[in-house]
Amino acid sequence: LFNKLPDSFVAFACVGILGFIVDAIILTAMISYFEWGVYSARVVSGAAAVTTTWLLNRQWTFKHRASTNKIIESSSYLGVQLLGVAINFSVYGVSIYLSSTLMQYPILPAAMGAITAMLFNFPATKRYVFTG
Repeated sequence: LFNKLPDSFVAFACVGILGFIVDAIILTAMISYFEWGVYSARVVSGAAAVTTTWLLNRQWTFKHRASTNKIIESSSYLGVQLLGVAINFSVYGVSIYLSSTLMQYPILPAAMGAITAMLFNFPATKRYVFTG
């Protein structure tokens, strides 16, 4: 199965993992050390993750399809990612709302949201952002 996936999907998933690590570190720090709420902290960590993944996808996953106009490309990426973030945060919020256990470990619902959103983000990013 792994060999049947497009190379760009594998690279996209690796970038997503790095974005998730950025998200998780900032989320944990904001909640544990700065005592932010689970939702407000997720907005900050999610914004950092989106910025990280745009830069990495531009330089690696879709390098051959990156635009010379970074403003239009980053705006398109942000538009696609806002839909992905809506999916991600919906899964995150519902998970936390339904489970007090998951509220104690917000990285788990963050991972659930990230994986779900990736299924939308990859085809949308490939089709609408990095068009070459």
